[in-house]
Amino acid sequence: MVSGRTPAAAVSAGPITGNTRVRKALDVCISTAAARAQSQSAESFKMAARVVSGRTKPWEDTPDPAVAVLALRDLYYRLPANRNADHTRSGSPQSGATMSDQNALEPWQWPEAHWRELVGHVRAGEAYRPKSWKDGARCAVALSFDSDHETNELRDGGKSIGRLSWGQYGNRVGVPRILKLLERHGVHASFYVPAVAALLYPDEQRRVIAEGHEIGIHGWIHELNSVLPAAAERELLMRSADTLEKITGVRPVGIRTPSWDFSPHTLAIEKEMGLLYDSSLMADEDCYELLLDGVPTGIVELPVEWVRDDAVYFMMHRFQSLRPHLAPRDVLDIFIRELDRAYEEGGICQLTMHPHIIGYRSRIFIVEEVIRHAQAKGDVWFATHREVVEWARTHPA
Repeated sequence: MVSGRTPAAAVSAGPITGNTRVRKALDVCISTAAARAQSQSAESFKMAARVVSGRTKPWEDTPDPAVAVLALRDLYYRLPANRNADHTRSGSPQSGATMSDQNALEPWQWPEAHWRELVGHVRAGEAYRPKSWKDGARCAVALSFDSDHETNELRDGGKSIGRLSWGQYGNRVGVPRILKLLERHGVHASFYVPAVAALLYPDEQRRVIAEGHEIGIHGWIHELNSVLPAAAERELLMRSADTLEKITGVRPVGIRTPSWDFSPHTLAIEKEMGLLYDSSLMADEDCYELLLDGVPTGIVELPVEWVRDDAVYFMMHRFQSLRPHLAPRDVLDIFIRELDRAYEEGGICQLTMHPHIIGYRSRIFIVEEVIRHAQAKGDVWFATHREVVEWARTHPA
C-alpha cells in the first residue's frame, strides 16, 4: 500500500478521481506521516489533501496530519476495491467472521454482534463516588497540566522553529508560573509529561516531584496510539514509564494518553504495566473501573472532558483554520460552573490544562480564581489524580 513515489510525483500526476485518487493520497501521507518521514509529514499530507480535493492551491483547512491520516485510511478501506485488505480497525474479529468480512460491509450493514463487540471492548464498570472525601470534604478538585512542550510539533515530524519555541515557553515560563501559583495556595496537582519532554527538561520534572506534585505517563513523543501497531504502542508506553522513573526517581502509576487517543490495545497494555489509573476517557464524571471485553481490569478511570480542557478554547494554528477563541473570563465561568455543580453533587471537579496555553499572563488568573473559589467553600479537597483515585476506590459510598 505504500508507494515508492515521492509526494511531488504523486501530486504532479494530474487529476485523479475516485478510488485511485484516495489510494494515491494514502500513498503520499502514509509513506510520510504514518511512517514518520520526519522532514516531510505535515507538508506531504497537505499535498495528499490537494490530490483528494482536486485543488491546485494550498489547502488551508488541513486538520492535524495524524488525524487526517486516520480519516483517509478509513476512507480507503471503505472503497469497494480495498474491502478485502488486511486491516484491523478494532480488537479481535467477531467469532465466525473475519475482520475483512466486516470491512466489506458499511456500518449500517453490520450485524448486531459486530457493533456490540466494538462498543463493548472498553467500557465503564463500577462507579466510585465516596460518601465524603478526605477530612470530610464535600468535593474533590483535581487540577492537571499536560506538559507537552515541543512534542506537539515533533510528533508529526514538524520542524517549525516558531512552534518549537512555543513549546519551550511551556518550560521557561508556563510551568514555573504554575508551580509558583500552586505553592502560594498550598495546592498539589498532576502533571502528564511525554518522555521526550522529560528528557529535554529533566530538572523541571524533578522540581515538580520535589514540590509534592504527581507526574504521570503521557506517551513517548505525544504520539497517537491509534495509528501505532500494538507492539510499538506497548514498547513506547513501557519506555516512557521507565524514562520518567529514571529521571524523577518515582515510578508513575497513572497515564493520560496523548490527545486522549485510545487504541483497541491501550487498556490491555495499561493492565500489563500494573497501572493504578487512566485519565483519558469520558464515560462519567465520577471515577469508575474500566472493563476490558466485559471483565474488570482493576484500573480506575478518572475521566476527562473537552469542556474542561483549556486547549478547546484557546488553541490555534496559524497555517490552518484552527483558530478558536473564547474570552478568558468566559472560560473561567465554564470552569467555575463545573466546580459549583461538582460541589453540589459531592463529586470531582477535574480540569485539564497546558503550560503553553494557560500559562500566559492574561490566562493564568483562571487557575487562581478557580482555586480561590473552591477554597472559599471551606470543605473542598485539592488532590493529585493519584490521591483522588486511591480515596475513591478505598472509600465506597
